Amino acid sequence: MKILLKKALRFLIGLLLGLGIALMGLAIALYLSRDTLFSWLKELLSHSFSARITVRDIQIGNLRDLPALSLSLRGFLLQSFKGDTLFQAKEASLHLNLWEALVEKNYRIIGLSLKEASFFLPYDAQGYSPWQNILRKDTGQASPWAIEKLLLENCIFHYSDKEADATLSLSIKKLSAAVQYQADKLFISGKGAGTVEELRLQKHLHLKHQPFLLEGELLHDSPWLLSKGLRLQIASFMTHVEGGIRLDPIPLLSLRLKNFSVDWTYLKNLWPAYPKPLAKLNAFIEGQGEITGPIGRGHLPRLQLAVSLHTKVPFPIETYTLQQAYLQARLAFDLQKGGKKSVNIDSLFIRGEENDTLSGCLTYDFRQELGKGTFTFQWDLGTLKALGIAPAESLSGITRGTLSLTLYKKQWLLNGNIFLEGVTWRDAQVEKAHIGLTPEVLTLRESVFFFQGSRLTTTFFRSAALPAAMG
Repeated sequence: MKILLKKALRFLIGLLLGLGIALMGLAIALYLSRDTLFSWLKELLSHSFSARITVRDIQIGNLRDLPALSLSLRGFLLQSFKGDTLFQAKEASLHLNLWEALVEKNYRIIGLSLKEASFFLPYDAQGYSPWQNILRKDTGQASPWAIEKLLLENCIFHYSDKEADATLSLSIKKLSAAVQYQADKLFISGKGAGTVEELRLQKHLHLKHQPFLLEGELLHDSPWLLSKGLRLQIASFMTHVEGGIRLDPIPLLSLRLKNFSVDWTYLKNLWPAYPKPLAKLNAFIEGQGEITGPIGRGHLPRLQLAVSLHTKVPFPIETYTLQQAYLQARLAFDLQKGGKKSVNIDSLFIRGEENDTLSGCLTYDFRQELGKGTFTFQWDLGTLKALGIAPAESLSGITRGTLSLTLYKKQWLLNGNIFLEGVTWRDAQVEKAHIGLTPEVLTLRESVFFFQGSRLTTTFFRSAALPAAMG
């Protein structure tokens, strides 16, 4: 037993000595190579950027990074020569192949990590960004290379365009990716998570403190950066992104949002003027979309969506319960200042209690303030009290008909035909009535009324006393 213990002790001592000698040799090799590494790093930075770069401290080698050789740049700051801060990081680390760096003197980057970094992409009122003069173009033929691990932790990305009046701020909690360059093409695969801190367009805040998840693959085949299966989630909004971004000469988006879905409750939280009657609406939205056009340098893209809305369960409005709601719509928004914004409801169907139904379609152009719609309905008048629309204590009966609305000079013009059947209100009764509406005229045809035992019939009655329009 003692012999075995002695052998084990000798083995451990020998192992520790071997490790110590190896680490000492590594330390000596690093010390002897530091000037060469510094020269290579300086050449790399000057070759990549035309900017003022400052680094507070550089550390070569770290045990936790073995078997890779790391160069850690602490307090890294990149500024334009005019003093604009474009990138800064608490720590930026390059990871090299240890054997190639120390023995073959070939400095091949296999990893890159950034901690607490901030990346700024500003455009001024003239559409100019300092980055246009920062990155140096490589005119040579690049050899294949790969970054096996790209890691970002607790980083910030901030985009601003004064001419377009747009800002986007992202907080990246963690992003990990692999990058490979071959045959003039750049392949990127990975995933990242963080928070959309702010999305603001024309001084309107659209998103704030919303978690996001991004996962998939990208291909850079100059001049396009293409999606090869990208999944995006912002809170409960989920979609697959296809298409790409043309990077030169001006960034141009050509993206498709495939099979996106979002819960109505999420949209409700983003809507400051959310209608109170819809407070208990429980619905699901799904559809397709496109984001196209230039971005940056004063430009914003166009957003086109084709969506459908389905209610999950019946929902109450006041004391009335809507059983089902379904909507199909197309939305077009040119995000540029003064751009066209329109909504087309191609199909709307609402089913309430008993046989209450409403169906129709509607179009509205926000820029020109033009709109029109057509609706067909059948409704129990007794529900007006339940909906809180009118003090209809004893109102009952059925109304049905077709109405068309036209928006003209900021006023909705009303046309249509309304039929009343078996309507009672206090001492009055309407056996039947046909009401015709235009913006100027009300007509009453084939109507039978009862009031306190008296019967009144009309075959035709016309009134020109209606107001010209509804505000």
